[in-house]
Amino acid sequence: MVLGDVGVGKTSFFENLSFQLDENDSENNIFLHINLGQKGTIASDLRAFIIQEIVGVLRSKYHINIDSDSFIKSAHHRSVIAFDEGPNGRLKQLDEKQYELRKIDFLNSLAADRASHLTASLAHLSHGQKKQIIVVLDNADQRNYDTQQQTFLIAQELSASGSCLVFVALRPSTFFDSKKRGALSGYQNKIFSISPPPADEVIERRLQFAIRVAEGKQELASLDGVRFRLDGIVLFLKATLRSIRSNQDIQVFLGNITGGNTRSVIELVTSFFGSPNVDSEKIIEIERKTGRYQVPLHEFTKHALLGEYSYYNPQSSLYACNVFDVSESDHREHFLKPAILAFLYSNSGLANRDGYVMGEDIINEMRKLSFEEDQTRHGLRKLSRNRLVEAPHAHFREIQVNEGVLPEVFHYRATSIGMYHVRKWIGTFSFLDAVSIDTPVFDEAVRAKLVEVAGSFAIHHRMEKARLLRSYLEEQWLASGIATSYFDFSEIVRSQDYSFRAVEAALR
Repeated sequence: MVLGDVGVGKTSFFENLSFQLDENDSENNIFLHINLGQKGTIASDLRAFIIQEIVGVLRSKYHINIDSDSFIKSAHHRSVIAFDEGPNGRLKQLDEKQYELRKIDFLNSLAADRASHLTASLAHLSHGQKKQIIVVLDNADQRNYDTQQQTFLIAQELSASGSCLVFVALRPSTFFDSKKRGALSGYQNKIFSISPPPADEVIERRLQFAIRVAEGKQELASLDGVRFRLDGIVLFLKATLRSIRSNQDIQVFLGNITGGNTRSVIELVTSFFGSPNVDSEKIIEIERKTGRYQVPLHEFTKHALLGEYSYYNPQSSLYACNVFDVSESDHREHFLKPAILAFLYSNSGLANRDGYVMGEDIINEMRKLSFEEDQTRHGLRKLSRNRLVEAPHAHFREIQVNEGVLPEVFHYRATSIGMYHVRKWIGTFSFLDAVSIDTPVFDEAVRAKLVEVAGSFAIHHRMEKARLLRSYLEEQWLASGIATSYFDFSEIVRSQDYSFRAVEAALR
């Protein structure tokens, strides 16, 4: 079992394993990689599909046709001997033609039982031809729960023959859920855990490769014989690479806001290049003139907040969650979600050895701050669905939870995404500017002023929106009477004031 959250690099692990095997001893290795994320989604019989894929890879990659006459005879050698020793064997002396016809029918019947034939074929390759066979059932975690259970049972059947080593990729949430009440509960498995690589290192290597391709120094395998020469893109890539290498704030942002998901890091930076919210032309022109342009942090955070849209939308924002949103007409609730995150990160003494705090303890703590139970429940659900907090088995995020189930029955801990929101983001100009049109404002005068400039993209109007929301939230914080050692909104605002000063300098 290879466990890892979606996007951490399980497929890359398998691809690297295949590459290492090919380098070391390609003649004696058979590597069968079945990607269930790309194929088999419309197959009605998963077992038949996997068998068909293995047979196809053996034929196309290793030139092994397990349905050839000679291979069937070799793979089922004992069955062929038993056939000759039986009554049909006597036909060899009496009627050789009839004997051959019956033997052909017998061999066809052996090959027709695809599961048994594949098992016998793998055993022949492993024990008879001394091949090392590795079967990978990859990206089963991108399919539904029942498919994942079926994939595991198929893997178990393949490995039980003793002819091959079988890897199955699953998410931890699926594994633990199945271990308790699913197909895995009856088996003992070897478990490997895949941890995500450093985000900045992943992006640096990708950008270096992209620069070589854009400069025409390296061909793409998928475009054989085609080379590029894209000067503008080279300048953009170099500026981005330099900025990520030299700016620790950008490295912290990329590593934390994606929650260790390598795929998300790549998607974030990839979409950054074509985002309508990034002034690509300006970056290219300055880089062409100076050769030392630094992409500022707020360019990345703006893209993460807005995505492909002009305004913040909680449904389309790539990674941001408006923690100032409320579920009831209570101005104090602006600070409920940040308080939950800060409490989970604090040294409360209630966390278990894995850092999880029982939901009931969170409810009780927020009750001390005078929040209703339903408010805290709503906050826990929203934080979980937006990946700012996590439950051990990824409830709410990956495993659906019925609305009738109370959130306090689960354990929670803050993720790097949640802590980045509280410690680095919610007091900044870019965050407050983005969520100013999404945050319920209980002060009519402030709300009216925000409405006046809500549709403007002018930087001075954006500064006005961010200042208005910041001042409003500071006033509500002072009026809330919330007093706790682990969360102080005023201190967060002071620590992130630098982002406003940078914009003020640009305005001047």
